[in-house]
Amino acid sequence: MNSCDIIIIGSGPSGYELAANAVKRNLSTVIIERDQLGGTCLNRGCISTKALCRSAEVADLVRNASSFGVEVNEFSLSYAKAVNRKDAIVEQLRQGVSMLLNGATVIKGEAKFTGENVVEVNGESYTAPRIVIATGSKPAMLPIPGAELAMTSDDVLSLEQLPESICVIGGGVIGVELASILSSFGVKVTIVEYCSEILPNFDKEIAKRLRTALSRRGIKVVVSASVTAIREGMEVDYESKGKTVTLNVEERIAKKSSANHVFDFVDLGAYGIYEVLPLKSWVGKSIRELNVRVSYNISILGIRGKDGSLVMPDAEYCFHEDDHMMVMGSDADLARFVRKL
Repeated sequence: MNSCDIIIIGSGPSGYELAANAVKRNLSTVIIERDQLGGTCLNRGCISTKALCRSAEVADLVRNASSFGVEVNEFSLSYAKAVNRKDAIVEQLRQGVSMLLNGATVIKGEAKFTGENVVEVNGESYTAPRIVIATGSKPAMLPIPGAELAMTSDDVLSLEQLPESICVIGGGVIGVELASILSSFGVKVTIVEYCSEILPNFDKEIAKRLRTALSRRGIKVVVSASVTAIREGMEVDYESKGKTVTLNVEERIAKKSSANHVFDFVDLGAYGIYEVLPLKSWVGKSIRELNVRVSYNISILGIRGKDGSLVMPDAEYCFHEDDHMMVMGSDADLARFVRKL
C-alpha cells in the first residue's frame, strides 16, 4: 500500500493546479490521469480551438488581402496542416503542465476506489486522507434517432480532411466557434439551434449581431429549431415553425456537455463525497441557487453529499464546461484544506 497526503484523479486545470499547490506546501501528492495531461481544456477544448481559430483568421486575412493593398494571386488551404500546428502547440503546453507537476507522482491509468480512502490504479493501491476527483465530463449525444451518426467536437479537432458541407447541431459557444473555423476553411456550414437565438447564455443583442456577422460570411443559422433525427444518406431532420425540414450535408456535429458529472472510470463504491462549503450553504437548495464561490477560483455549482445531492464544481478561471472538480475524504478539515489551497 502506497501512502501520500493527497490523491487527485484527473489532470485538467482543476486537478493540476491543485496538485501544483499541494506540492508547494510539501504535501506528498499523487495525480492520476487516464489520458493526456491538461484535460479537456488543453487537449480538446479551449487551447485546441483557439489554435485553429488563429489559422482560420490567417486564412480570412489572406482571402481579403487585396483590400489591404496586397495582391495574392493564388493560395491553398490545408486543414491537416492547421491541425498539425494545433497539435504542436498542445504538446508544448502539455510539457509545461508536466513541469508544473514536478514533485508530484504522476500515474497514467484508470482509478478505482477499493476501500475507504483507497484508490487502485494499474494494480497498485494508494491511500490518502484527502482525495480529489477532478474527472470532468464527456460529450453527451442528443437523445434522437441516428445520434451515433454524428461527430462530436472531439472528432472535428482531429480531422485530416474536411467535408464540403456540415450541420452543426447547437449554437452555443462550442458550436459557433467550430462553425466559424470550418467556414474559414471553405466548408458550407449550417447551424441549427433549439433556442430563439444563438449563444443563449449571452447578451441577446451581442448574439443577434454575431448571427448577422455569421450570415454575412455565408454561414446559415437556423434558430428555434429542434433536430428530430439524423439519418443515413447525410440527412438531418429538424422542426421549425411547425414544419419538418430535411437538410442534406456531408457531415454532422452534435456536441453537448454532459449535464451530470461523469464517473465512467471512477468506481466510488459506498464512499461519500464531502461538501467543500459548510453544510448550511447547500442543503435544501437547487443547483441554480448554489451559484456561490469559495477561494482558489472554485465556482461551486452544486454539491453531492451522502444524501445524493448533486455536485458540479468547475474551475472558474478556465470557463470550460467540461472541467469539474469534486472532493472526497473522511477528515473534518477537508473543506478548510481545499479553501486553504
